[in-house]
Amino acid sequence: MSERVKFQAGDFIKDDFDKHYAAALYFNIIHNFSEEDNRLVLKKVFDALRPGGVLAVWDMFKEPDGPHEVQPALMALHMLVASGGTSYMIGDVEGWLSEIGFGSVARKKTRTLPGLTLLIARKPS
Repeated sequence: MSERVKFQAGDFIKDDFDKHYAAALYFNIIHNFSEEDNRLVLKKVFDALRPGGVLAVWDMFKEPDGPHEVQPALMALHMLVASGGTSYMIGDVEGWLSEIGFGSVARKKTRTLPGLTLLIARKPS
């Protein structure tokens, strides 16, 4: 698959991305960074995707009155102590993605890992 999958080493906060990617993964990253840094990276991802490209964001999100609200709260506490990060409200992250320009954003819950959700955002064609 090396001719179809490209990994780009670097610091995604500081470095620019190449262009015309079909997809990008942002897995278990969002909770480690501030809202400002996440918005910066997500905008860079948007700009790097070709029209119709897909971004997949997988993390533990907080949801108001969610069935597993304790786990994201404990994750937020752990991240605050460990790295200054937090877990974010899923609706806030969906809002960031919409503001950046992503068209549709879909939620996919994982049954085997409660509290973790996959957000799939598509850049308009």
